[in-house]
Amino acid sequence: MKNQIVTSKTTLQLPMCGLLVIVFLAIVGDIRAQSFTNTGSLNIARGYQTATLLRNGTVLAAGGVTNGVVPGINPPTASAEIYDPVSGTWKNTGAMALARYDHTATLLPNGKVLVADGVGFNNNSNVILASAELYDPVSGLWSVAGTPHQ
Repeated sequence: MKNQIVTSKTTLQLPMCGLLVIVFLAIVGDIRAQSFTNTGSLNIARGYQTATLLRNGTVLAAGGVTNGVVPGINPPTASAEIYDPVSGTWKNTGAMALARYDHTATLLPNGKVLVADGVGFNNNSNVILASAELYDPVSGLWSVAGTPHQ
């Protein structure tokens, strides 16, 4: 399996390079050849985030836990970043309405990314979220997509 992005939750096929995201460190390489090279670091250290391959070959990293990466103790983030495998750099993009970790992210046929559910943080306690948001890679903005039925 070469040219993949691998996170704690997601494995995606990348067209140009391999990427392994470990909290704040990104590594590019060929997984089959077991050859990796450091690449640009995320702007915010995060774990339990999602990583979604976008149609243009960039990767959206959304949400996750920051500041020590201890779910249930450290609050999640609503921030999101875009990784460009050609330049090897990350840049900030629009933030979600709700901070969340351990959520799902799905690339839709229209190119937008649906993020749903996950765990939030309120009054120093975990809160199970029942909400969804859409990321538009053209505008770099998120919009509320409603509440999933349970």
